[in-house]
Amino acid sequence: MSSDRWLLAAGLPASHRLPALLLVATGGGLGGALLTLGLRPLPRSPDLYAGIFPFVELFANPHFVAGTALLLWTLWAYREARSLGGHLRAALLATVLGLVRPYDLALVAFVHAFAVVSTEPPRAWLARVGSLVGLLPVVLYDAWLFFGSGDFAVFSSRVFQFPPRSDFIWALGPAALLAASFALRPRPPAEQRAAAMYLTGWAAAGALILAFRPLSFSLQFLAGIGLPLLALGALGLSRLPPAVTLAVAAALSINAIVSLRLTFSDNPYWFVPAPRLAIAAALRPHCQPGDRVLSPPDIGLYAGGLTACGAYVAHPAADGFEMRDAEVKDFYAAALPAARAALLDRHCLSHVVLPGGAGEVPRTWLGPDTPFRLVASAGRGPMVIDAYAREPRESCVRDR
Repeated sequence: MSSDRWLLAAGLPASHRLPALLLVATGGGLGGALLTLGLRPLPRSPDLYAGIFPFVELFANPHFVAGTALLLWTLWAYREARSLGGHLRAALLATVLGLVRPYDLALVAFVHAFAVVSTEPPRAWLARVGSLVGLLPVVLYDAWLFFGSGDFAVFSSRVFQFPPRSDFIWALGPAALLAASFALRPRPPAEQRAAAMYLTGWAAAGALILAFRPLSFSLQFLAGIGLPLLALGALGLSRLPPAVTLAVAAALSINAIVSLRLTFSDNPYWFVPAPRLAIAAALRPHCQPGDRVLSPPDIGLYAGGLTACGAYVAHPAADGFEMRDAEVKDFYAAALPAARAALLDRHCLSHVVLPGGAGEVPRTWLGPDTPFRLVASAGRGPMVIDAYAREPRESCVRDR
């Protein structure tokens, strides 16, 4: 609904409403086609994993959906704000956005200022841009979270691997070319042009982020960036018959189709094998605050969310993930029992998840004198997974 509102405000004819919404909802890049043809792997296709288009957002990540929806609503509120009540509503929405997805909050300030400076007389700039002062409390809170809080500082201190810029040629190129067609429209009335400038400002922000990558987590700011490009493209195509927009929407929907195919394939990230989730839940009564479990990263994530245990390795964004992930892979694949026991003792890990088969398994994996005892099992047959706890817990010295 929010996309529809922006399209109509920017001058989309009613006859093009459905085709335009289909284009915005299902359009994507070339990543899906190139992946299907074997010409480009999934990790080099950000249009299939990074949430830069609405369909992937809707299908993959409610956090992306909430952020993009709140961003559209907040921008609308700032566009409409002309009174104290309007400014307060905009500030309230911005505060909610800043608590849900602070990355998108930064876009609000840039896009609103861009639209105001592009379409309003200089004498109005101070009052219209000055209304952004309502963002200050939540901006300060988010800044403290990212740069001052130990729990979240990892996101600002860690150097994330930003995809090569060339990947975005295939991911965003078609939508960007489509958006360029907006410039071919006859000059719209001032009110419609002002609305379109918000979409243009959002697209410009994406271009600047791609060009300069100002922060280690810059990719987060590109979630939903395909929406303004597709919306501007729909506006550009509106000078042609609606069937043309429908045809373009069909051509660009290959990403949506490939995304569906990927998720319905044998993909553990979408269809989590029940024992892997169940073993994490089964640890709940055996975990105490301060305990840590060694497991594969996915089970570590589940344990961190479902129990009082922390995980030795879980989310790739955690500090030291690469080193710990390598240790865990060696633990399960190649390490000798003495080396496995040494790793558990060195970090005083209180729990460990092992392949199923009670009885000889802990001694086979960890040595004959292991203090770990079976506390939970999940799954059947070859899918069985067991969890073990250190008894007594004081049989090691904690490293933290």
